[in-house]
Amino acid sequence: MLTATIWKGSIITKKGQQLRDVNITDPAFIERLEAGYRPSNPCLVTVSLSMPYRPPHWKKEDIPCWKLIAGVIEISDFDLILVEMKRIGWTIDQGRDYLQKHYQKCSRTLLTEDEIQEFLSYLKSQ
Repeated sequence: MLTATIWKGSIITKKGQQLRDVNITDPAFIERLEAGYRPSNPCLVTVSLSMPYRPPHWKKEDIPCWKLIAGVIEISDFDLILVEMKRIGWTIDQGRDYLQKHYQKCSRTLLTEDEIQEFLSYLKSQ
């Protein structure tokens, strides 16, 4: 008998609060996971919190609340640049100045894949 894998994820807020072992129900993301894909960047998630039918045998104080990761979008390296710039307090103009000085380019859209990785690595190190 073949059993389906139940994919689970963990959510950590900016303040460090954690919700662990949450079922992932996004069918497109599950398909990618089952094909061997593993995300390497942070993801944006849509969480479904619902209070389903409560069977009569459940105690009143044990009211269930199902927590599901209903949608998953992995942040690209290209977009992660903006996240890292915000983290270190850079404005768009400061980022452009850095790109002009180091790559002679005025926008991240003009960077090569190697330059994106190099710039991202620099930002993460700050």
